[in-house]
Amino acid sequence: MIVILYHGTLGELSRYIHHITCIVPFGFGSCYGHFLYMGHLAQVLEFSTPFVNNHWFISHLGYRSSWIYTLNLFGMWITFLAFRIIFVPGKILPHYYFDWDGIMEVSPIVWISVLFASVVVFVLSSMWFLMISKALSANFSGKDQKRKKKEEKATQ
Repeated sequence: MIVILYHGTLGELSRYIHHITCIVPFGFGSCYGHFLYMGHLAQVLEFSTPFVNNHWFISHLGYRSSWIYTLNLFGMWITFLAFRIIFVPGKILPHYYFDWDGIMEVSPIVWISVLFASVVVFVLSSMWFLMISKALSANFSGKDQKRKKKEEKATQ
């Protein structure tokens, strides 16, 4: 709801897609009782949210050159790697493999949409992880500070 209200400053298309595809499996799990674990896995994805939110505040407050920015960026990278890249796909894929017969018992539109949501969330998470990795690499190599100095000179 907040993303919709502040679309101009907070929202982007990938954020809407992420939230919708996380809500769909939870709704199907509530209705059919078969995909409940997907809702819980979608909640596990949110372990990185405090770091993402802090990143936005730290960046907009002008603390990009501080140690707290680097620490937050590293925390965001770790949580994305641990939960969005390794843990969640590592739990979803075996479930599809070992419970395929149970999955086929529900309506095809349900399991297709849940599978589609899983793929979309993984692709978005991978894309964001690469962006975070590039930012972290730039921060550790000093390229981020060089870019900031260039921006400061351009505004003077």
